[in-house]
Order: sequence, then structure tokens, then C-alpha cells
Amino acid sequence: MVGVSKAGVTEVDRGWNDIKRRLLDAEGYSLEIGVFDTSPRIDTKLTNVEVAGAMEFGTDRILARPFLSTGLDEHADDLFQLALSLQWDVATGAMSLDVALNNLGHAAVQAIRDTIDRGHPSWPPLSAVTIARKGSSRPLVDTKSMYNAIEYRVVANA
Repeated sequence: MVGVSKAGVTEVDRGWNDIKRRLLDAEGYSLEIGVFDTSPRIDTKLTNVEVAGAMEFGTDRILARPFLSTGLDEHADDLFQLALSLQWDVATGAMSLDVALNNLGHAAVQAIRDTIDRGHPSWPPLSAVTIARKGSSRPLVDTKSMYNAIEYRVVANA
């Protein structure tokens, strides 16, 4: 709101400066979603990061089953709408930035896990050898070690 005085125009802040500060503070953070666990798995000498990379991009022996990118792509509209809603809550002071980023991170992880649970038609079927070894034809679900290693982290940008 703007008021007028004899000396000229007087600006009266009705909350805009707080909204602007909250939104500018949010620029200092990013959300990373993926598999970050580099400890060895119990079922192989590989880490969850290595297994996730092999599944996402494929190897000379493993066909790609891109679960991270497919999971986020399939749920992109919902995640975008959630991000807009959370941004509004942060801007108006109804929610802290930390809570908003954690809510979005949880939703993104769940989106990826939902895609793994359902499977995706673009993923090639498992080989007969793999099905016999696993006892299942569901890709990406065996010990659930990698599935459970999907996580997010909030990172302060430098």
C-alpha cells in the first residue's frame, strides 16, 4: 500500500518484503533425488549406486530399465503442481522452506517407487535366466535394497 504525505509518497509494506525474502531464500537450495548409498550390498560386491546406474543406463550385459527418469517423468505434472502449491505456502509463510522441500522430496521418492512397483511398458522383460534365479519376472525388485536406497537430499547451493 502507498500512502501520501506532505513530503511526498510514503511506501507502507504489507508483507511483500517478507514474501520476496522467503522466495529469494529458496533460491539458495536444491533438491537431489536418486540413489546415493555407496556402501556394499549384501547380495553383491556392487553398491546401490552402481546397481542403480546399471539399471538406469544399462551395461554391456544388462538392458536399461530407467526407473529414476521414468518415475519422475511419469509423475512430472503432479510433482510440478505440488511444487507450485508448496512454493505458495513458503511465500506466504504458511510453511517453512525446509518442510516444503522435504514434502517435495518424499513425493518424488514415492513417485519413483510407484513406477518400480507397477513396472513400465518401455522396460525390456527379464531374461529367462534372471527369472529363474530371482523366481520372479518383475524387474528392479529382488532384495529391495536399491528400492529402499532411493532417497532425496536438500542441498545448500554455493
